[in-house]
Amino acid sequence: MTGVAKDSIRKDMVMQILLKLPVKSMLRFSSRRLVLWNPSIRKTLDLPAPSSWAATDKTLLGLGYDPQSDDYKVARVVRLKSPEYEDERPFAFQFYSLNSGSWNENADVSSSLANEDTLRSITLHGFGNPAIVNGVIHWLLHPRENNGMLALSFDLSNNSFGELMLPECFDPTERIAAILSISVFKDSLSFNVLKDYGGNYVCEVWVMSQYGARESWDKQYQIEMLDIARPVVFRSNGEILMAGYANSRLVSCDPQTQEIHDTGLEVLLDDYADYFVESLALLDRSN
Repeated sequence: MTGVAKDSIRKDMVMQILLKLPVKSMLRFSSRRLVLWNPSIRKTLDLPAPSSWAATDKTLLGLGYDPQSDDYKVARVVRLKSPEYEDERPFAFQFYSLNSGSWNENADVSSSLANEDTLRSITLHGFGNPAIVNGVIHWLLHPRENNGMLALSFDLSNNSFGELMLPECFDPTERIAAILSISVFKDSLSFNVLKDYGGNYVCEVWVMSQYGARESWDKQYQIEMLDIARPVVFRSNGEILMAGYANSRLVSCDPQTQEIHDTGLEVLLDDYADYFVESLALLDRSN
């Protein structure tokens, strides 16, 4: 890959489509509050606290819109925290409906996710940014055992949690460090793997062409990198926006020429970035 040049993309345009808006701005949380925020109309809504609010270790959150019910939903997955659980802490699967104004704290889960042995082997991945494809929210899960990467899913139409198998793209004989993430590539789910070969970095982008079919995963790109960076947005012109380059830069990469351009913005490796679509959601809600 060549050196970094200054990108011609206008800074104000990037600011409009990026900067962590759909989830980390429209869905904000602290130890005591969970807030929906619509930056288009500058309105917020405090959500009621679910019952497991204070007794959690790790949390995954996702926000999505279901056109069938005309409803915004917040999906929440937590690993419960208590000394009695030790290494066998159970998960709680929940979702909040904006239409009903309440949490469903016993959401449907697939039979495999309900299996205690399966849950015991799973840790929540460090890059918990969700990807929404086919009306389904996806998060990356990291099994403790070498039995393949998983994507946890929440179907916005039927309110159920499930799982989706990711590609088998690791050679078990290789001992390399890797940064893993999922995102959206042209309305398809993508699995992104940045491999570190002792300071030589290779970014692989795998795309699932037929949703739900594990055999349809195909390696779309293999990009040689000069530094660590994580794909966050696939642009309509074919370029890939990558976060965390040189620690904090947001760069645009052409996967064909493998040239990169600095956008002039700072987005850290574990930050969230996505397209932002204006809406009037929350307009009829009291703060």
